[in-house]
Amino acid sequence: MRVDISIVDKGSRSVSFGMDVTALDDEIDTDAVTPASVIALAIKAMFHNGMLAEAGAHALEEAAKGISPEESIKQKYDNPVT
Repeated sequence: MRVDISIVDKGSRSVSFGMDVTALDDEIDTDAVTPASVIALAIKAMFHNGMLAEAGAHALEEAAKGISPEESIKQKYDNPVT
């Protein structure tokens, strides 16, 4: 399975979300659950419930303070569950 996700800037404070799923011939007739499909659905859910927007807003706020977006996301969200 191949999943392509696009998040497109639609102007100030607005983006669109698109997801294109391509199933291989041997996956078409089954209800196979693949890692790609699970991750794609998780990202889609996070987009629609605002979690991605929240992370983006955090990165922008920290960028205004001179902290790179990558570092600010790592500091806030990279907390491995043990």
